[in-house]
Amino acid sequence: MALRSKLEKLIIKELKAQGFAVVHSYKLERKIYDIYIPDLNMLIEFNGDYWHCNPKRYKANYFNIKKNMTAKQIWALDESKEQLAKEKGYEFLTIWESDYRKNHKIILRKIIQKNGNKRIRHFRKRPING
Repeated sequence: MALRSKLEKLIIKELKAQGFAVVHSYKLERKIYDIYIPDLNMLIEFNGDYWHCNPKRYKANYFNIKKNMTAKQIWALDESKEQLAKEKGYEFLTIWESDYRKNHKIILRKIIQKNGNKRIRHFRKRPING
């Protein structure tokens, strides 16, 4: 099983608080997706800005030493995961670490709205800790 980041744990906790069943490390063919929400048939990738070289912060030729790849190569791998999910009929959402940190309420609302707004509740001003 893949390790979860602190922020990934927070979003899972928030989704569960909204009443969603959440599956972590969902396998589709040979790919592992961070989060699967069966009610929405939605796969979510929670991308760390460094590990996935957020295009808002990194240029295509940036070399990620930890992954031994350029940003462009990392983006191609991420794109292939998105394409597979969509080809197999899943809703797909990429959440960037910096976007979640900036305003997690907007990110959660995007997910919830995929379910026809049935589960919208008032969000806390800050993410749940733990």
